[in-house]
Amino acid sequence: NVATDTDGIKGTLPNSNARAAIVAAHDLPSILSSMLQHQYLDRLSTWPAQYGGGSEMQSRVVSLVSRILFLPFETSNPSADSAPAEVHSSDLAAIQSSLLAASAVPALVHVLLQLSAAALERAIVLLSRLIMLPGAHFAKQYLDSAGLAPAVVKRLIDKNNRPGLILDSLIIFSMLAR
Repeated sequence: NVATDTDGIKGTLPNSNARAAIVAAHDLPSILSSMLQHQYLDRLSTWPAQYGGGSEMQSRVVSLVSRILFLPFETSNPSADSAPAEVHSSDLAAIQSSLLAASAVPALVHVLLQLSAAALERAIVLLSRLIMLPGAHFAKQYLDSAGLAPAVVKRLIDKNNRPGLILDSLIIFSMLAR
């Protein structure tokens, strides 16, 4: 039961490896990535709000899915110097592989312009962490998905955004410049 297994993620599982084990064991990246696919999110956004749809629900789904997918990476340091112990663990490798195969990055890039500010921030936090991982596979997906389109860049570095969102966006841009 996923609900029972994840009830204590923040309280009793002190590190990202424990969270990664839970996420990987239940193949949550594949399941949750399907909720990020543009066909699903487009339909959700056009579904009437009184029946659980609309743009607000679309933002809520993206925000929650991004938060859950970020949990295994939350305390890991993705820099090349300190990453080997965590990033190369079998659970995190399986999660990364699932996210790549499910095209989670292109799905998130596709919806960035439609998200509320809070959901945008959660999505960008996940994207920045994925793009910082060794291998540049997520960075390639981001670039191939028009993540540097003028409208996207403008939305990410808008002066009205919270500083954390702008910082994570600049991290993405700097990693892509490498």
